[in-house]
Amino acid sequence: MKTSTLLHRDRHAPPPGGRGRRRGGGSDGNGTVSSNERLEAFVSAAVDEMRSGFCYADTFADFSPDDIGAVSEVKRFLECYHGDREFRSAAREGGEFTDRQRQMLKDIGVTFAPEAMAPLWTHPDLLERFHLLVAHCENFEDAPSDVHAALASYPELRLWFTWRHRLDRSGMLQRLSMSSRATLSPEYTAWRDRRIMAVRNELGSFGWSLDHPCHAVEMAVGCSVQCSFCAFDAGKLQTVFDLQDPENRALVRGVATGMLEVFGWPAMHGMLYWSTEPHDNPHYVKLLEFWHRLTGAMLCTATARAGEDWVRELVDYYTTGPVPWPRISVLSRGMMRRLHKAFTPLELRDVTLLMQQKDGEALRAKVPGGREKMLQNLVEADDLRKVDFENPPAGFEPPQGSIACISGTLVNMVERTVKLISPCYTTLEHRYGYRVFDETKFDDRPEGFAVALKRLIGRSMVTGVYPEMPVRWRDDLKAVPQPDGFSLLSPTTRRDFRRGEMHLRTAELIGRGDLTYQQVFDALSGSPGVGPFTAMSLLDSLFQKGYLCELAITRDYRARREAGDASLREPLSAAA
Repeated sequence: MKTSTLLHRDRHAPPPGGRGRRRGGGSDGNGTVSSNERLEAFVSAAVDEMRSGFCYADTFADFSPDDIGAVSEVKRFLECYHGDREFRSAAREGGEFTDRQRQMLKDIGVTFAPEAMAPLWTHPDLLERFHLLVAHCENFEDAPSDVHAALASYPELRLWFTWRHRLDRSGMLQRLSMSSRATLSPEYTAWRDRRIMAVRNELGSFGWSLDHPCHAVEMAVGCSVQCSFCAFDAGKLQTVFDLQDPENRALVRGVATGMLEVFGWPAMHGMLYWSTEPHDNPHYVKLLEFWHRLTGAMLCTATARAGEDWVRELVDYYTTGPVPWPRISVLSRGMMRRLHKAFTPLELRDVTLLMQQKDGEALRAKVPGGREKMLQNLVEADDLRKVDFENPPAGFEPPQGSIACISGTLVNMVERTVKLISPCYTTLEHRYGYRVFDETKFDDRPEGFAVALKRLIGRSMVTGVYPEMPVRWRDDLKAVPQPDGFSLLSPTTRRDFRRGEMHLRTAELIGRGDLTYQQVFDALSGSPGVGPFTAMSLLDSLFQKGYLCELAITRDYRARREAGDASLREPLSAAA
């Protein structure tokens, strides 16, 4: 469920709530900026910054209409490659396509001969190498000379690589930007920053690929599709949220404006589905439009339904951006064929077809989680903690581990619930690939959601260490003793702490799992060559980088807050 919320606003349209104001402009009569003015300014600045930072249309900025058409046709050819095992085999066998396959390409709008794609089989590592170029080359023109030589006589494929590099490079920079952006809530900002650090360590490359959307709002209970591999183990469809009901419409407004009030720009960065199918809600596109009017954001969509009318409605909506959505999970080759026959390559230029059919699993493995039969694969799956991490087997690569992407709130409009979640490596305990840190309900009042959100923040989002804070390793981590310290192994990542006595003592103390911050600090600061300031710096770093168990910390902090524990307000000993 990797996502990236891309914003669209009319260039001359006012921001949500009226014209933007400079930060610090306007007051409530007492010389201070009013909350409404502060929110307007924040949202306006966020929208403008996000729009200036990445605009999907800019990836085609210097492409002629013929160039754009060629890119769209190459995209379609590659969809056939990934979604049709027989077609893929023909390509891998030197481009030995049958007359039937050649005619099929013509029928679905590919005007060039298959030989125009020859580098895909004469240089079979080209696509794999391309993904490395995104991180290491600012422009595709900076790619190694052998890549350009391979594409020199293949203009259509070269155009596609040029465009795709721009798209992926911009997306990568946007993800990094979205992962480091402050919000209106210092508590949420601090919590999200720690979760992002933890996810990157726990999930490796997949964790780095996420932009950590801040919310998912489910508009139903259950899902009608019932994919056999569903990593969220979605139940059968029970109830759909009715946007036509005036009270429900007011409730959606309350959720969107509540997010704007409490978080700011995160209201623009999320989705209106999770373990649900957008198509199940007959008013789904109207929901997208409504959210767009409220926040200025075109939220993303992923669907496993591919009826022509439904897809066309989505395409028509997102083309107004344009933004590269929707994403369609293709469950069979026949489903792909129907889409290709119903829409021209240009019409699906901005649509991602995610090939989920069984004969494509060699290219796209499913995450071992969610459904019971998928969970059985967890027993067989190797990760870094299960192998010789000093000498991992040749070709060793841990599984993706999760499809979750949200570091924020999971809302269900039907059940009136809001959960605080973040991705993690799928386990029998966390079978859906995310941890739930807290959960509460909201009522039907316009301000009900904002009240519930503030309640979650106040009782579950820790901004810094406190004396009685439980100190233990995150539940996926394995601490391995070393002669001069220790190594921390997540399912995907190794991190060494090997500075002698300080790290030997740290491993011993935190490894106990029953000590508080104050107890660990006192013992560590009394160790030879450590001292209070080094001890505080080390423990604070472990906390801020997400190595400590946030679930245990959250539960302890919530219990102490609700009990009115005065120790939460006491200064730490190191400060004395």
